[in-house]
Amino acid sequence: MAYDRGGARGPGEYNHAMIARHRRSCALFALALVVAAPAATSGLRRSPVVAAVEKIAPAVVNIAAAERDTPDQDPFGLVDPFADEYFRDFYHPSPRGQGAASLGSGLVVDGRGYVLTNEHVILRAARIKVLFADRREFEAQVIGTDPDSDIAVLKIDTPVKLQVATLGTSTDLMIGETVIAIGNPYGLSQTVTTGVVSAVDRSITSGNRQYADFVQTDASINPGNSGGPLVNIDGEVVGINTAIYNDARGIGFAIPIDRARRVMDDLMRYGSVLPAWIGVEVQALGGGTAGTLGLDHGVVVTHVYAKTPAAASGLGEGDILLSVEGQLLASPSDLDSALARRAAGSKLKFDVARGHNRRVVAVRALEGPSAILDGVAETLTGMKVKMRDGGGLVVTEVSERGRAAAQRLKAGDVLYEANGHKLATLDDYREAFFRALGAKSILLLVRRDTYGVYLPFSLR
Repeated sequence: MAYDRGGARGPGEYNHAMIARHRRSCALFALALVVAAPAATSGLRRSPVVAAVEKIAPAVVNIAAAERDTPDQDPFGLVDPFADEYFRDFYHPSPRGQGAASLGSGLVVDGRGYVLTNEHVILRAARIKVLFADRREFEAQVIGTDPDSDIAVLKIDTPVKLQVATLGTSTDLMIGETVIAIGNPYGLSQTVTTGVVSAVDRSITSGNRQYADFVQTDASINPGNSGGPLVNIDGEVVGINTAIYNDARGIGFAIPIDRARRVMDDLMRYGSVLPAWIGVEVQALGGGTAGTLGLDHGVVVTHVYAKTPAAASGLGEGDILLSVEGQLLASPSDLDSALARRAAGSKLKFDVARGHNRRVVAVRALEGPSAILDGVAETLTGMKVKMRDGGGLVVTEVSERGRAAAQRLKAGDVLYEANGHKLATLDDYREAFFRALGAKSILLLVRRDTYGVYLPFSLR
């Protein structure tokens, strides 16, 4: 049978045409895959970690602090525990003989030029520089520091509004979740390391001081990372990198951002930290009491100061504080750390046990210095003071068994400073005392005749 080659195709010719078209389609599809491959690969490479780093990096800065020459031994024992205990290689010789030069990190928290960092990064600094990744460099001034939380706030003058870090929350951190540390380890700027949250609410003891409520991570934190951010996978700051163990790998610590933010807000507003003080002294719950009442946690109120928020709320000696704002209390340091995260004037709810009865007590922390503190200061120091002619405060009476007597103070001694602040009026004394309540200690400059001496007073 013959076929008209000018008309319909025969079966063999038709199959050849189909195969040709199929081959051309396959070739075009393969070419499309080759062209599209780089874009697909790029999408896979842009992981959540990359996105988080890109989000936070512009707000991370390096901090260089040239320090004053200091004596080998601090006469009052006010040494930097983190630098001495955890950062023995933290300090480097200054090329101009200006003492030591420290390197650290920080992050921009306000577009007007406010920078958050660690207090030990700028401790004893005579000059501080803040350096950005794009090589901009600014002189910085210290707005305020809080040694007890190891937080400091700096301010730089900039003509443009700065990109700021997004502050998240540390209250919902999960053990095992991915975190990222960014900083300036060993002077290597914008260094990124990753790890996980290893633990929360860790405590570090250094010398005679205890630092509580740390986030532990295995993200590499080295000297120079101090003050830099610990970031979650969403690019939100969940902690401020602070300390490492010299003899261990994979163990670093960060200040929870909720606590750091509370301190930062006070430093930016007042220049120092106002404690959320309610007016109680507590001690750990003894095993006998715990067993009798069937409790496995709590702290016992041992003293309530008159006319304080605790007294007004009806709290009394012997009451057992089980929790505050949902946070269980197992030791006095738990109460300290819980109050440290709250601002002065905050309203707090305590779960309280009195005998076998339970109740919820609302206590509004003292809002600021007031005449209430006169009685508290007298009880804790064992001395009465009043203003004297010519300025300053004079001791009028010393209790025989008080702390002032133990320091050999006597009537007629003059108080000139409290924690570095000049004392000209009773309000100055009250304010200094109020700020010291959170730190549980106050350092007074006392003058007798022509001699002056700094005397520390424990407020526990």
